[in-house]
Amino acid sequence: MTECLIFRSEGSHDKAMWWRPNSQGYTYNISEAGIYNLEEATRIQINSMGEDFPVPVSALLAMPMQLMVEAYQILNWRKEMEGAKNPVA
Repeated sequence: MTECLIFRSEGSHDKAMWWRPNSQGYTYNISEAGIYNLEEATRIQINSMGEDFPVPVSALLAMPMQLMVEAYQILNWRKEMEGAKNPVA
């Protein structure tokens, strides 16, 4: 059985939101997220008109190092771009 968390990106704040247990709304704290089987997660996705997405727990557990590396690369790129816009005289 595939266990999933339900993810939604809140575009106005660029934050991840997670569906709470027993379909009790959203939380920004992933440790408060509910775990759903794939069938339930798919039903929630359909009912949300595609705004919520099931994310397998196994995929989340495999991601942290990759995400940290990508975040580091993005931060360095932004610093380089800011330096190009505001060169030190």
